[in-house]
Amino acid sequence: MQIDALEYGADSVKKGDFLDSGVKMGSGAVHSKMLESGGIQLNEVHCDVSLRHLHLETIEKLVTALRETNAKVLDGSVDARAALITAFKDQGLELVKHDPELTFDRIGIVTPQGEAVLKGSIKLQGVNDADLAAGPMVLVGKTVADFTIEVPQELVDKIP
Repeated sequence: MQIDALEYGADSVKKGDFLDSGVKMGSGAVHSKMLESGGIQLNEVHCDVSLRHLHLETIEKLVTALRETNAKVLDGSVDARAALITAFKDQGLELVKHDPELTFDRIGIVTPQGEAVLKGSIKLQGVNDADLAAGPMVLVGKTVADFTIEVPQELVDKIP
């Protein structure tokens, strides 16, 4: 496989007490014997993903906890797995109480037949302490997801 012109960019924006952070990755043409033998030509590939509405104070606490955990793991005073689980559990659970959102801004390919793209988001909405105490399955009911997939018919016709 050969991939031309890899690109990567990241951006973060503070919005009051919250942070939006995104990553854009993409490439030029992707050459693959397997794809090309099936008549599929990839001119571009894109993966643009954002984390939105991340509570800054909680993010700062999480980063501090991870830094402290890393130091303890390196000096051998704690078990790495248990320490990481604790750090993520304490601050990660707090983070979901602030309605974070994972956004797929553009997951797609560009072919001679047009662009196939997935766009959408997954958001935890209205999570509170009682929900967190009830267990992880409660979060399913607090999840709001919205996705759109667009694929040109000419490209669908080429897929075996």
